[in-house]
Amino acid sequence: MEKGYTSAEIFAYEHGLNRVSYWRMEKGCNLTLVSLLRILDIHGISLETFFSDFASEESGDNAIV
Repeated sequence: MEKGYTSAEIFAYEHGLNRVSYWRMEKGCNLTLVSLLRILDIHGISLETFFSDFASEESGDNAIV
């Protein structure tokens, strides 16, 4: 909502996303890698950056680099 969208429906419409599919993504339902990449692209976030948040939570030798 901080990008000026008043609803998820408008966001989905303006980015050519299926409204119901986007709603499911927001609710945490399973999504495909293709869908994830599309959403990240819309927001200008790389896959590496997206997963870096998870890597920073890891500790020890199991950290994702």
